[in-house]
Amino acid sequence: MNNQNLAIKIKDLRNRKGFSQEQLSEASKLSIRTIQRIEKGASIPRGDTLIKLTRALGVTPDDLLEWTDIEDKGYLILLNLSAI
Repeated sequence: MNNQNLAIKIKDLRNRKGFSQEQLSEASKLSIRTIQRIEKGASIPRGDTLIKLTRALGVTPDDLLEWTDIEDKGYLILLNLSAI
């Protein structure tokens, strides 16, 4: 999944939940700047950030990401490392 697709999906999920960026920031315990950068496609959430976002939005990483073989390995490694 590229940055823009992920950014659109996160923003859409946030809007469906009725959250402002500030409310998502509070619910996820991420800075509002991080939320803004992710929604602009300037940054890709990885590891712990991805987990915090999905929990705050009430979805799983599978719901958020469109998995491909190449991306699977990278995200799975990051998710595993964030659990350490």
